[in-house]
Amino acid sequence: KRFGLLFSFQELPGIIIPLASGSIITLISTRSSALLFSSIVLLGQILCAIAVTYSSYASLLVGRFIFGLGDSTVVVLQGALLAEFFIRPNSLPNTDTNNANYGSIPNSSNANSQQRTPNSLKSHQSFGLSSAYGVMIAFSRVCSLLSMGLPAWIASVCPGGLSCVMWVASLVCFTSFLAGITLFLSLNRRTSAPEYVHEASESISERFRHSVAAILRIDSIQFLIFLEWMFLSTVFFSFLHFSVDLLSTRHQVPIIQAGLLGSIVLFTASVLSPFIGVFVDRFGNRSKIILFASVLQMLSLIQLTLYHTTTDYLSHPLWIFAVLFGASFAFVPVTLMSYMALLSEISILPLMLGAFKSVENIGLSIAHVILGSSVDASYGQYDVLLYILTSISLSATLATLIMRSQETHAQT
Repeated sequence: KRFGLLFSFQELPGIIIPLASGSIITLISTRSSALLFSSIVLLGQILCAIAVTYSSYASLLVGRFIFGLGDSTVVVLQGALLAEFFIRPNSLPNTDTNNANYGSIPNSSNANSQQRTPNSLKSHQSFGLSSAYGVMIAFSRVCSLLSMGLPAWIASVCPGGLSCVMWVASLVCFTSFLAGITLFLSLNRRTSAPEYVHEASESISERFRHSVAAILRIDSIQFLIFLEWMFLSTVFFSFLHFSVDLLSTRHQVPIIQAGLLGSIVLFTASVLSPFIGVFVDRFGNRSKIILFASVLQMLSLIQLTLYHTTTDYLSHPLWIFAVLFGASFAFVPVTLMSYMALLSEISILPLMLGAFKSVENIGLSIAHVILGSSVDASYGQYDVLLYILTSISLSATLATLIMRSQETHAQT
């Protein structure tokens, strides 16, 4: 229970804070947010290291909570920074509204004051934004994979053991803090959001009023993007959280090999992300890509549901499932994040990216309770859990079909 509380205290800010951080980025700029958020992460990690060194569980909880505050905001900041560099309102080309890559930001310096409707959206190839998001996601997940094994190795070779691991982690967070300082000093005030979004003379209250007005102009396609992300991310991450026990219980796979199959899922999704980003930048058609991804996710889950037991943990149904399931999700964050960036008014882009993360956390919080209860109610069996995940994936497919019809209506 005490160990579980450590994770809960870190994830607790994850529902509300990303949304709040998006508002903060909008109001104080990305350059100031980079310094602020990296400082919070460093402070939280140093408190955790001190707590472990002096065996203070209460201090460790406080440190995890502060770390969670910063961790939840840095993800939003990364997305906003990349969008800031790859989407410039004064550099967008004039393009045809019949282009297949539907959705963009108006080519106007006063776009924030214009009424936003689906028919007013233009199309362009986002200047490598999807590719940038793909690299960001891949780098993050590869580091996550490394973090699963490196702490144990560091503890085994360092005399300080676990304390040494925590201080090494603090050093890593310090490099992030240095990056925040570099961004703060190097980003020009006139090219850093929200300065290129609003007039430089505008006060924070005026920026706030403009942001509220932009929020009221959010269209149905953006709501559907949030819904699709909640469904597809809930299915993917929920499966990863239950995968070892599911595969070892339902398919009699040894625990180590079950963990390997779960790693294949995550590794496939990570490695493919940059390549899919390039594909999305080149060909567009984001809603078609998401439709393909949601169908592929659903079919891979159906395959796993129909396949019950095996004596060979790498027999083709299981490893093919792992590759297909990971590949299906590789399309999702790259495509949906860039689509949301292209559809959103620049003045509320950080807020929309923050809502993106909050929606994910809300979906996972609800799903974990329902899925865990389903396993308990079925006495440790996972058939019902797979039925629920497949149903959620089907819901994502239906939401994508609705979005396709909305796009068609907006372009006619």
